[in-house]
Amino acid sequence: MQANLPQFIDVEDRIIGPLTLKQFLWLLAAAGIIFILWGLFEIWLVIILAIPIIALSGALAFYRPQGRSFISRLLSIFQFMSKPKEYLWKRTTAPPKIKREVKSTKGGKEDKITLEPEVTESRLKELAWTLDTQNKKEE
Repeated sequence: MQANLPQFIDVEDRIIGPLTLKQFLWLLAAAGIIFILWGLFEIWLVIILAIPIIALSGALAFYRPQGRSFISRLLSIFQFMSKPKEYLWKRTTAPPKIKREVKSTKGGKEDKITLEPEVTESRLKELAWTLDTQNKKEE
């Protein structure tokens, strides 16, 4: 006996013609706002205000960037802009330690300058990891 599995469960139902309920409500809200503006202002101002309202409601109803709804994209942008940014790592550069040795010999002075690398815990871990991986590759 085979069980019937529902298909296309992520597709919203078409309620009003080719529109889903969300799409219809976004367009209805835009039409309502424009109707209210039409009663309050002159026609030339209503037309100027209606253009961005229609564009926004059209984007909210139909535009799906990367498979997500436009309202979720706007919410993500707003959350990113409003939350404080936390930087976890900031590079600090310390100048290398320079060790200068002066040796005097019979013929004259001899200068020897050497760079002495600073060994830190992270550098030791990095070196240990490098040695471990090189030994594994050679075996």
